[in-house]
Amino acid sequence: MKKTNQSYFLKPLLVITTAASFLLMTACSGLFTQKEPLSESEACEHINELIAAHPNKFADQKKTKRVHRMMSSWTAESPFPLARNCKVLKWGGGLHGFVCKWDSKKGMETAKADYLEGQRIMQSCLGNDWQEETITTKTGGEHARFSKSDSKTIVSIRYSRQSQGILKKWFTALYIGDNSNLTSAVQM
Repeated sequence: MKKTNQSYFLKPLLVITTAASFLLMTACSGLFTQKEPLSESEACEHINELIAAHPNKFADQKKTKRVHRMMSSWTAESPFPLARNCKVLKWGGGLHGFVCKWDSKKGMETAKADYLEGQRIMQSCLGNDWQEETITTKTGGEHARFSKSDSKTIVSIRYSRQSQGILKKWFTALYIGDNSNLTSAVQM
């Protein structure tokens, strides 16, 4: 029996494995492409759809349901150019809210820039029928709350520093729903 040279078999195996990996990555690359951010006009359309959907408990926006101790949540599509991690939340009294919260990996400056862009978009989308109230948060961020005299729905965008845990991360949050759930929604 002859001894075989290992490199004689390894070279073709390496070439085949590399080619197969390349083909697999090329074939799957379309599966992981990121969505283009929404334009401002698309965001306005989605925001107004969500405001209209609030009295119906965001029924058409609910995707995959998860049950938590104090509430239920459903995954939802992002209605906003910058928003990620969007959910429909349901609290004990049957109250519903739509919330998107995203961490700012670059700190306060990025969270504030996201907030200011969101506030600007909200001002142009909602129009003069909505009143804006802006306050400073306890952690040094800002909060813009939009309300309308003939509606129970509020629209809120804020940036703040997360007060839970060891790491103090900055985040931006969008909320549409009842005023009574605003604080607990953005902490999710």
